[in-house]
Amino acid sequence: MQNTTSGSRLITTSLLTLYGGTYSLTCLNDITDMLHEAETELQRFRWILAAVLGAAVAATAALSVYMTRPLRRISRTARQLAAGQTDRRVTVRTDDELGDLAQNFNAMADALEARLLVAYAVGKTKEEFVRDLRLYTSDENEQKIAALLQRRIAGEPLAYLIGEWEFHGLPIVVTPDVLIPRMDTEVLVDAALHVLVGRKMNARILDLCSGSGCIGCALAHELPAARVVMVDISDEALTVSKENLRRNHQNRTICLKADALAKPPMGIGTFDLIVSNPPYVASMDILTLDSSVRDYEPLGALDGGEDGLMFYRAIIRHWTQILRPGGWLMFEVGEDQADAVMALMKEEKYTDVTALEDTAGIRRVVVGRI
Repeated sequence: MQNTTSGSRLITTSLLTLYGGTYSLTCLNDITDMLHEAETELQRFRWILAAVLGAAVAATAALSVYMTRPLRRISRTARQLAAGQTDRRVTVRTDDELGDLAQNFNAMADALEARLLVAYAVGKTKEEFVRDLRLYTSDENEQKIAALLQRRIAGEPLAYLIGEWEFHGLPIVVTPDVLIPRMDTEVLVDAALHVLVGRKMNARILDLCSGSGCIGCALAHELPAARVVMVDISDEALTVSKENLRRNHQNRTICLKADALAKPPMGIGTFDLIVSNPPYVASMDILTLDSSVRDYEPLGALDGGEDGLMFYRAIIRHWTQILRPGGWLMFEVGEDQADAVMALMKEEKYTDVTALEDTAGIRRVVVGRI
């Protein structure tokens, strides 16, 4: 066989011996057509390979989402339980190993919550309960436990049943007159400490809409040289704040009654930092809250007006005037409010405005400097 080319043609000549004779067979092929067909087949192979790889990547991504989302929920809930929020549970609607893991995790949380209820009913601390392991209790205590259990089954939060919750490592008294301290709010405390520790240890700090006083107590505990002022409009909340100051030995902190929606009272002074966890639930969303919040926590500490931003507007407008030059304003915000609150602060000429995430990756705290 012999191949030669002529222009764009490939000439193939073959000698064949057939029935004692020799014959020459010549074939003419267009090289352009051959190359085109080869390129077409190559392109088809590329598309098939890309489709196979794409399907593999998609399947891997889907498996990753299927696995990581439930694991993130479990991890987040574990951190909340470690912080003392024993009412947290994991929701994983699968019948596989992840579902089993979530059920076992929730069973552990149930046992922990039951242990706290029993310890409270018999007058023991968590540490004493763990130390003693077994309790020999009276009929009276059994009746207390049964009554507490019925209230808990009805939905009443554990913190209100036992009258105390942990926040930033401190024991905080809670009553139905104040919100239950939550792990999310610790991000606000940590943000404040970040800008003050090593820079302004003797700062004047205002905890506005203080509620139980958990934020102010935590800051006063971490910054012994600071002067903290707690402000709330609720007499009942201020009573709880004063009790928490007494319990946590904070005698340099004072409580004042004032309305965050109005201008600051005369003589309150100026501050290096204002921290606030104001009411921020939109009025129309109150009914959509979990029943443990909607039916038990104080409405006045939840309702943030028509769009949930009423308190942010008022505080930024009225209370900025008592911030010292270079002072910081820091808010806890709702899940979808960070952008709106940042915009309000920028309109008031705040700088270094940014949002900080909580342990769930939600932008939970907004900070800015005047």
